[in-house]
Amino acid sequence: MKAKHLHIVLLIALLILGGAFGLYADEPDSTKIKFPVQETGLKTIGDLDKKSPIDLNTPSNVKTVVVYDYKTNRYLFQNRIGSRVVGIPFSMTPAEYMDYRLKELNNSYFKNRNSIKPELATNASKDKPFSLLNIRKSNNLLEDIFGPGGVQFTTQGSIELSAGLKRDVIDNPTLPERARVRNNFDFDQQIQLSVNAKVGNKINFGMNYDNDATFDFDSKRINLGYQGDEDEIIKNIEAGNVSMSTSNSLIHGGSALFGIKSDLQFGKLRIGAVISQQESESKTISSQAGAHTTSFEISADQYDENRHFFLGYYFRDNYDNALAKMPYIQSSVLITRMEVWVTNKRGNYDQARNVLAFADMAENNTIHNPLWQPSGNISAPHNDANNLYPSMISNYSAVRDISLTGSILPPNLVIGQDYEKVENARLLNSNEYTFQPQLGYLSLKSPLQADEVLAVAYEYTYNGKAYQVGEFSNNIGRETNEQVANQGGALFLKLLKPVSLSPKAYTWDLMMKNIYALGYGAS
Repeated sequence: MKAKHLHIVLLIALLILGGAFGLYADEPDSTKIKFPVQETGLKTIGDLDKKSPIDLNTPSNVKTVVVYDYKTNRYLFQNRIGSRVVGIPFSMTPAEYMDYRLKELNNSYFKNRNSIKPELATNASKDKPFSLLNIRKSNNLLEDIFGPGGVQFTTQGSIELSAGLKRDVIDNPTLPERARVRNNFDFDQQIQLSVNAKVGNKINFGMNYDNDATFDFDSKRINLGYQGDEDEIIKNIEAGNVSMSTSNSLIHGGSALFGIKSDLQFGKLRIGAVISQQESESKTISSQAGAHTTSFEISADQYDENRHFFLGYYFRDNYDNALAKMPYIQSSVLITRMEVWVTNKRGNYDQARNVLAFADMAENNTIHNPLWQPSGNISAPHNDANNLYPSMISNYSAVRDISLTGSILPPNLVIGQDYEKVENARLLNSNEYTFQPQLGYLSLKSPLQADEVLAVAYEYTYNGKAYQVGEFSNNIGRETNEQVANQGGALFLKLLKPVSLSPKAYTWDLMMKNIYALGYGAS
């Protein structure tokens, strides 16, 4: 009896343990479908991309709609028939949905690009979709590199050239025969030209030339540029005349630059760089109490060259003493009359004369050539201050014919240093220069060229007595007009600037080096 009961208890325990460990659970179905049918419901992300070739297309009345649930902050994928939701919606987090949409957009973009057929393709193989089994490269290398469009070249503008010949005949017996006829060639040009060339849609070349432009950097402009696509690192490269603008107040942009400019993009990082030479400058002017003030710097060697000259060493030596009690000028000299002669480069022969200009003329205390000796007891400049002028009008009067200068003048007089001869020199108008009558210096409106000669004749009063330096055109010193005309008509003048003005020249110290141009219309 006890053994029977024990057997029953053991059987019951085995049944309980077998149920607990699944010993008697139903076995899974071992039959698997070789080609399973896709479920119509959405359970995982993978169900969105599953497409079996044996499945029928989704009925046209079943639509998958994405709805954003702001309460749960998730995107719901719902299958709808009309307005009714079928099945259980599938949801995504915002991050999962963004990754899903990016993948879908990339797939759609490349599928569309692959299916496009070029309308202008000359090669039939271009009409076929892209395939990894048949990679093709266009034969038009230029188009592949620089884009479609080919080479284009356009020009526009105008060119006007004018030329003429001016012949002047002057029947003046006082002039040499070869100086009576002058031929001048006149040439003028007006050019406004614009050239533009393109290679594809990426390379642009532009050139502009305008000889009437207000500024020098606007007269000639050239630019070569490369324009990259939106997905390229190199967005833009320009060479030639470029400009740069910045939105940063610490880094100022610039215009009228000549160099290389580039715009690059690395993801969200944009880089703009310029290596150039600036052809313009900016200046800042401050205004206070109705007056404009500007700070500037001038080097000591940047004086106004070849414009301001002392009329003699007497005026240079007494300059500081005359200005010792400013504004009162301590000077006994008052210049009343002046004629200024320069090298004739304009072809104007209305008042042209041959001139002989001497560096030591009218000097008493400062004489460079030992051939001349001072005379008189007046240090102020005048024709009789030394024996130069008296010797010229007596012993060397034939030099008024300047073609005989080299054979008549003493050999120890060096041209370019002791004297200069100028054929058909031009008399300046009174509006082309100014002079200070008490300090004795001359200021030209425009500076002389390096190879031009400057000579003067002037008259002044000193302690109530009149004195003269050089010869005026209508009163040739101590000679009569008839005698001068027969001898060639050259005037004897005071030399202020020779052809080559250097520190070795006798008149180097007569050029004033204490006057500077400020760049605002005054000096």
